[in-house]
Amino acid sequence: MRVATIAIRTKIYSADRLYDYIVPPSLAQAQAGCRVLVPFGKGDRMTEGFILACEEQMQPQQQLKAVHALIDAEPALTPELCRVVQFVRERTFCTYYDAICAVLPTGFRIRMTESYLPTGELKDERERVLAEKIALFGKADLETVLAGLTAEEQSLFRRMLHEGKLLRKAQPQKQISDATARFARLSATAEEVARYLAGHEKILRKHEKVMDILLPGDPVPVTELCYLAGVTVSVVHTLEKRGLLETYEQEVLRSPFARREASEEGRAPLQYTPSQQRAIDGLAALLAKDEAAAALLLGVTGSGKTLVYIALCDIALRAGKGVILLVPEIALTPQLTDRFYRRYGTEVAVLHSALSTGERYDEWKRIRRGEAHIVIGTRSAVFAPVQNLSMILMDEEQEGTYKSEMAPRYHARDVAKFRMKEHRGLLLLGSATPDIGSYLAAERGKYRLFELGKRFNQRALPAIEISDLREDLEHGRGGVIGARLEMALRETLEKGEQAILFLNRRGYNTHVGCPKCGYISQCPNCSVSLTYHSANHLLMCHYCGHTEEVPERCPSCGRGRLQHFGFGTQKAEEELRQLLPEARILRMDTDTTTYKNAHEKYLYAFQAGEYDIMLGTQMVAKGLDIERVTLVGVLFADAMLYLDDYRAGERAYAMLTQVTGRAGRGERPGRALIQTYTPESRILKSVLTKDYKSFITEELNFRRAMLFPPYCDIYALTFTSEEEERAMQAVQETARYLALRIRKEKLENILLFPPAPAPIARIGGKYRTRLLIKCRDTARLRQLFSEELAAFFRARKFQKVTQIIDRNPVSML
Repeated sequence: MRVATIAIRTKIYSADRLYDYIVPPSLAQAQAGCRVLVPFGKGDRMTEGFILACEEQMQPQQQLKAVHALIDAEPALTPELCRVVQFVRERTFCTYYDAICAVLPTGFRIRMTESYLPTGELKDERERVLAEKIALFGKADLETVLAGLTAEEQSLFRRMLHEGKLLRKAQPQKQISDATARFARLSATAEEVARYLAGHEKILRKHEKVMDILLPGDPVPVTELCYLAGVTVSVVHTLEKRGLLETYEQEVLRSPFARREASEEGRAPLQYTPSQQRAIDGLAALLAKDEAAAALLLGVTGSGKTLVYIALCDIALRAGKGVILLVPEIALTPQLTDRFYRRYGTEVAVLHSALSTGERYDEWKRIRRGEAHIVIGTRSAVFAPVQNLSMILMDEEQEGTYKSEMAPRYHARDVAKFRMKEHRGLLLLGSATPDIGSYLAAERGKYRLFELGKRFNQRALPAIEISDLREDLEHGRGGVIGARLEMALRETLEKGEQAILFLNRRGYNTHVGCPKCGYISQCPNCSVSLTYHSANHLLMCHYCGHTEEVPERCPSCGRGRLQHFGFGTQKAEEELRQLLPEARILRMDTDTTTYKNAHEKYLYAFQAGEYDIMLGTQMVAKGLDIERVTLVGVLFADAMLYLDDYRAGERAYAMLTQVTGRAGRGERPGRALIQTYTPESRILKSVLTKDYKSFITEELNFRRAMLFPPYCDIYALTFTSEEEERAMQAVQETARYLALRIRKEKLENILLFPPAPAPIARIGGKYRTRLLIKCRDTARLRQLFSEELAAFFRARKFQKVTQIIDRNPVSML
């Protein structure tokens, strides 16, 4: 008999494991990757599951339940993606279902609806009234039904189910349906059409218009047919009844880029510099070896890394292979997709969260069917079901956005490595400032290293200057825009050129406080100050979303009016408009780009010259290649330099190098101005010299001395609860449990730090405690963490406490 190993839909980690079910002969088409309905638990409640393996067995050792039904006609997951699911689950301490949800698009998910029907005549009045009430819910999930009942009714409802007086009928329901449209096509010969029209002269004009549009073998959407012929749909129905045409439903794909096609200009042969050609030749040799390989492309900003990516895509497509190109931000996709669509047309698919659920689902379907062989997208695109996948490219691979901060907490680089090992393909990491671990791997020979040391077409890197804001203070100037930057902006505008200004803070002011008593406006749910936003004149929390009005008087002392301290992009925009009223200013941050395609619209407008200055947060710092941008200004570099994180220096160097590299990418020379109160910073000095290797050597020495990654791994175990004491008790007991197990099993090279409140001790009304562990990540250690996590969730006293395990978290906060 066939036995399927199935991952059940559950969010309960302690119950999350693989279960064996018999596959009945009636479901012979069931195979690994298929979605099924199975009876689960003591009550045999119908539950969604995914088959991760399926094999023949002589006789199972225990009595098994049988698969009830097959949800999908064809597998949703390939065998390789089934293995990816298990890899993600084991490495990130999530449930199988969390891992499956990460691999599949949101539109693929279903929700289980249930209806409850009496199995016979109910004589008890209370039971009859309850059955009638439940019938009003129609198709709903169990949680919805229970939420609509009183505690007494819930008890009676459960008893009726147990006694078999109510029959539970479960049915899966798709969250997103396939999009379809009605098409019309000819079903009669030309002679038959001519005879019909000749015999119906009174209605000739309308019917003739419809028949003139329809050509043999060329179906037309009914809505389009009616529009072109100027008729109503009733005319089409009449012709269908008389056998001249037929209509039918056909799937249509919701593509966000349906009208973009390849062009002759986009397909033109490319010219490469000698260093680009050397990199292409070396990488092509790795690609041809048919074995797993990893490489690092270290290229200064503007050196033409994208041209190398395109050359490798050309090679892969000629060999009938597929490629995934990952970018760290949605804001980077418009220019990149535009370039790739002009070269490859419909061979390109795009996956990122700015698309609607339906668009992402349909792009995923195109990829799975083999209609698109190049996928461009953000972090989750690493799971794309590309046929004959041979290469994954990660642009700006050092970016923290490649790490998910929600379950499953995977890093796209780790998944890409696993997939390339499975496919015997090439992982290429590209950056001007690589992740420190990637650079060390290349230095040690684990990755092949290729370098592009100069800008494309011999263009010079921008001249970088430091503007000491202390000098402005001495002259009585304390605004966001310093005197040197103002002068540089005026010169840029006079020349008809463009500028990009970077400030890594959105909002108007960083906080509001009382100068008399020292009161600071705090979020009532989180251990952070509220940020003032001038657009709606509200104080907002960027962690939980809490908003409130600004008090007229200090809530603490009642004596003084509150003052605004610090600044964000909104305040910088206001000051710019006062200093340069003639300038056309575009602000790009999460407050101005909330609606669909906002990034694309604004970037194209700036590129077309509709704005003079683009002011923004991280989304303006990377990937932009705009010829008329000759000036880049960093408004407050100090905000990046002194964060409580061991990676602050690396991130600040990378961000400053990236944003200054946006200047001078065309024929005109570029200039970058960095405003700071600490010009003596070693990081700023490294940015000025543009010597990445010297900076990274110094940084590696610091990491080695302090035992930080990449010389170890850091696990952060975070506990959250509405009760502060319970959160602290959980972290303390877990620390004792792990210390005991580590000693008992004689595990080495593990540093267990004392439990403590998290740096941000409260978020969203919940208290947070944390346990940090420095170690070498091993399968045995991961097994220990997994056993601890399962035991923790089984413990009744911690039912109201949540535990999260995160390996090498992006933020130490």
